[in-house]
Amino acid sequence: MCLESDVIVEARAAVGLDPAIASAFPFETVRKGQDAFLADAVAAIREGKHLLAHAPTGTGKTAVALTAAVEYARRSGKLVLFLTSKQSQHWIAVETLRRMRDRGLGVVGVDVVAKQAMCVNEHAPRTTHAFRQFCESHVRARTCAWFSRPADAAAKLAVQKVLHVTELVEASRACGTCPHKAAMEAAKRAQVVVCDYNYVFSDIREKVLPRIERPLEEIVLVVDEAHNLPDRIRSHLTGDLDAPMLIRASKEARAVDPEAGGHLQGVARSLHQALIAREGERVVEREELVEAVEKGLKGWGYDDLLRGATEAGETLAGRGIPTVLPEIAEFLRRWRDVREGVLRIAVGGAGGRFSLRLLDPSILSRRVFADVHASILMSGTLHPPGMY
Repeated sequence: MCLESDVIVEARAAVGLDPAIASAFPFETVRKGQDAFLADAVAAIREGKHLLAHAPTGTGKTAVALTAAVEYARRSGKLVLFLTSKQSQHWIAVETLRRMRDRGLGVVGVDVVAKQAMCVNEHAPRTTHAFRQFCESHVRARTCAWFSRPADAAAKLAVQKVLHVTELVEASRACGTCPHKAAMEAAKRAQVVVCDYNYVFSDIREKVLPRIERPLEEIVLVVDEAHNLPDRIRSHLTGDLDAPMLIRASKEARAVDPEAGGHLQGVARSLHQALIAREGERVVEREELVEAVEKGLKGWGYDDLLRGATEAGETLAGRGIPTVLPEIAEFLRRWRDVREGVLRIAVGGAGGRFSLRLLDPSILSRRVFADVHASILMSGTLHPPGMY
């Protein structure tokens, strides 16, 4: 390390900053205000606790949080997941990690967004559920040329440099491989992964963490703009279902499974009749929609409908054909199976619908915060803290 850096480290140590933390900080000086945040962040992570940090914009929250988290992760073999929903914040996190490397800290960082946003297959569907089934079916059948090719070269580049996700996508494209596959391979060797909230606070977590060979217990979580997290979590168990959606699903299903299409048509009629029977908006029990669905089925049960809609959706998605079938199957599954912390609503009348709303985000978040090693939740508007 150069003399200037040694002097800076000594100067910080003199005012009470751990030399290991000082050497990890991406800038030459720790500003007033940052020092207190940094001390709290270091203590929380080392003690395996959770820190709510309400700090105004411009105070350098990203530098502080990454310094505390990265220093501990490199020393203890943990992985930092830096969660943000903003594309601009991805750049800030990447630049912060690059500064750390420039100052001599050998941190390996990987930037990743939704698999759909990274996909280079021009035939991939645009809707989320259809893309997921399209991708999974082609990977399973080994018919995606991008995924079938090794990702070693692109992953190696991502380990050697801290790449923004757009740079990783272009590098993977040049290597002829799947960018998301390359990111996951690189993440196995990383100390930091910059990603969206969904990678932790949705069912995606159950697929991603095993791929990068990390349990929640080995994760140090940093949540940027954490005031947005409750609504983002709620959105995963929120949805609507009406007769026109089911009619469209029926037409789509008939192209690959006429029997499933016929049953969806019957459910559409039954649901429409149930909704026009009562005007206005009201809270309902789960049985009201379940019974309406089962009434529209002839010789099939609820599980048969879920299976038929799912399989028809997979077939269409595998062909790259847009479809609402995956969304409908997921809505019906959640309506029946999710029993805690949700509100079920029926809006009657000709344009009526059934709606599912998650009221308590802790239904999905409590296990995460119970299992991760430590977390920092930071925002300029995380106030009052008691709400979070």
